[in-house]
Amino acid sequence: MKLLKPKTFHKGLRSVKFTVRNSVVLVLPRGRSQLGGLITQMADKDDLVSGYVEFGTAQDGSRVRRQRTCHGGWPTVAGLIVALQLLILWQQTSAPAKGERRVASPVLQALTSLAVSEEPKIQGKILHTPPPTTLSVNLEEPEIRGSTIMKPTKMLLGGLTPPVDQMNRGDCWLFALTGILEDSYRRFGVARGWLDPNTYLRLSRQAFGIDVMNVCHKHPSAMCPAKANADGEVNWGGTTDGADVLLLYYMKELAKLALPESVCPYTETAKGEAICDGQDEALATNPLRFNVTAVDVMYDYTDMQRKLIDKQRVITLGMPFITNEYYFPCTWATERNYRCHSNWTCVPCPRDRAFANVGCCISSWRPFVSMRGEWHHRKGGKMILIGGHAIDVVGYTDTYTDEWGNKGGLIVRNSWSDGLETAHGSSGRGSHSAAYYMYDVSDADEALVCPNPQSPRSWTNCKNLEECRSPVTKVQALMARSPLELICIDNSAVVFHVCQKNQTYYMANLTEWDSDGLFVGCFIHSSGNYSLCAPPLLIDDLASVFTPVEILHYNDPDLCQFNFIPYATMEAIRTRFGSVVAADFEIEWSQSSYASQEGLADDTYTYSGVTGVSNYSLIRENTRPMPNNYQRAGALWVN
Repeated sequence: MKLLKPKTFHKGLRSVKFTVRNSVVLVLPRGRSQLGGLITQMADKDDLVSGYVEFGTAQDGSRVRRQRTCHGGWPTVAGLIVALQLLILWQQTSAPAKGERRVASPVLQALTSLAVSEEPKIQGKILHTPPPTTLSVNLEEPEIRGSTIMKPTKMLLGGLTPPVDQMNRGDCWLFALTGILEDSYRRFGVARGWLDPNTYLRLSRQAFGIDVMNVCHKHPSAMCPAKANADGEVNWGGTTDGADVLLLYYMKELAKLALPESVCPYTETAKGEAICDGQDEALATNPLRFNVTAVDVMYDYTDMQRKLIDKQRVITLGMPFITNEYYFPCTWATERNYRCHSNWTCVPCPRDRAFANVGCCISSWRPFVSMRGEWHHRKGGKMILIGGHAIDVVGYTDTYTDEWGNKGGLIVRNSWSDGLETAHGSSGRGSHSAAYYMYDVSDADEALVCPNPQSPRSWTNCKNLEECRSPVTKVQALMARSPLELICIDNSAVVFHVCQKNQTYYMANLTEWDSDGLFVGCFIHSSGNYSLCAPPLLIDDLASVFTPVEILHYNDPDLCQFNFIPYATMEAIRTRFGSVVAADFEIEWSQSSYASQEGLADDTYTYSGVTGVSNYSLIRENTRPMPNNYQRAGALWVN
């Protein structure tokens, strides 16, 4: 046994470490004149084992008991260590005479009797000799539960197919499912060289919704869309009645029923949800085949992050849809605007400095998705459940912070269009590109793609009429795609008589009124004769009071319609209502599903007992170029 110089040594002999080939020696002093224990740990051949024990606190964090601390200096201790090494070497190398029994020296006997109390034991992967009873050092390897992964602070999937508007129908689940089918078709084909990476196939939401309705009529289940009539009978299959996205995995009949978009138009309302005139004819020669081989369900956003990183594909997310309750000051100055009365419509006001001198408040509900595309909740207010919504998760960011101070969340592809009066519980909607939530573009650059012209956040401010009419201001507003001239539409359902309808105004400023999201917007009449200030409102409320006189640039539907859902909002909704569920689908597509493989794969098809040759005309017709994501020259998006 070859003894090496200690690798670590601290004054006062509080920590000594020896490393030996096939052996470890630990010297544990217990006092000034009394030596500690000598422990020899034998390791497997060719292993290099390091032992480490210190007085006070062990390496694994456990406490080490001791009676006294050695205060000897370096020379004394070093000499002691050298003497012990020589003594051990002499004891091991000296051979006894024939028939003579080796007897250890008294010092070595004392050391051994103090240190070793029983035979070595193997625990786990470490050869471990139990220490003296005066020590409580655990040398076992820690157990690692679950899997560890180096998680980036933000992540966004590439090659995303564009969002699609569900219009006035409540079939968000259908759009979430066809969204992941489109994404999987593209990724699967590109990975195998069957599809040009600059293209994607647009699938029919109308036809696939009818397919689900037909399957649910044949095999009703709790996953199917359903509603009860006045007589208590359950009607299965209506696409606007909500459904469980897991039906994509369990309803195997759907695997051969996906069709390209142009087979029939999508109807704006539920009235025509069962109409698709060209569907049967297209199915007779349809080459599209997919197979959902597995599905994984997640409930925690950290598992969703892990899945995005691991699988590199879109996942679905379903969660409750809520409204938030806000409080507004009902005073003699605001009674006409809020249509309240300070004598009989009052509720207690929030404990906020802005309400210090307000004796009467009214409560009112607002959507929890803002015109910035940010989902939010009131940290100290009520959340009212009104339904549910399904979307596709395409990334996450731990750095983006929303207007409400929530930092970090999921980036989702939504199925709601932007603008005013676009249904789904809001008088106005807006969104951004996925890159915006990643902080990959500035506000100015984002306005070139998703200007959100109807959101008051996007309007140009000017402090007086002269500045508002200045040619410089007009050019700056035009270049920034920031509307300057506004017209009073007075079309709000929550505030009234703020401005004179059909009159032109400029926005002077937008000032925060309280700490709970209320702002006061002030405006200058185009005549210059007067100005006005709206009562405290949410920023989005002003979008139904004023709107731009002229809108030159709308949001790009292929690049916008992405939203941000903070982790904090997800947790608050899950804690209050539950049912925040994500699903990852493993989807394979047949080689014959791709037009480039026509004639190279088995492209025969059997439908209703009749076998024929697949027709790829619809696939070619609906294979489109990927969205023009633009190129950034310096800081700008350019075509």
